Amino acid sequence: MNRPDWTIKQAADACGVSPKTIRRRLEQFPNAYRLGGASGPWMVPVVDLIAAGLHPGKPSPPDPVAKQPAHDDRLIEIERKLTLAEHRAKLAETERDAAKAELRRADQVIETQAVALRMLEAGTSTHLENQIPDAVAEQPAKGWLSRKLSRIR
Repeated sequence: MNRPDWTIKQAADACGVSPKTIRRRLEQFPNAYRLGGASGPWMVPVVDLIAAGLHPGKPSPPDPVAKQPAHDDRLIEIERKLTLAEHRAKLAETERDAAKAELRRADQVIETQAVALRMLEAGTSTHLENQIPDAVAEQPAKGWLSRKLSRIR
């Protein structure tokens, strides 16, 4: 039985693939030839299509895609950077929360010290006024020179 030879378009239609797939696989068809010389259309024997794993009359499975390690490596690197950024964000959040807690504690200490100071000032001024004799309270303050001279005498 004589099997026909098909053009790239006819072979692609019969096998359920694109013409680009047939062109890409031309080296797998040892009996393919150009009709009418170097500028003519390619002719592919059906026998070569079958030998190359194509199935005229039913669609063939898609060509296997080679693993692209550059994209996979890049994806792994991006995932690693994302994980690192998430950890840094969590650490920054924890440090912020700790700083807020420290600030609240410092505010409480300041408030407590302010209350204590007000209590001391209120208690001291009343207490001292009652203990200072009137004669001492009415004396004018001595200057520096007067104090030095009083020591010499």
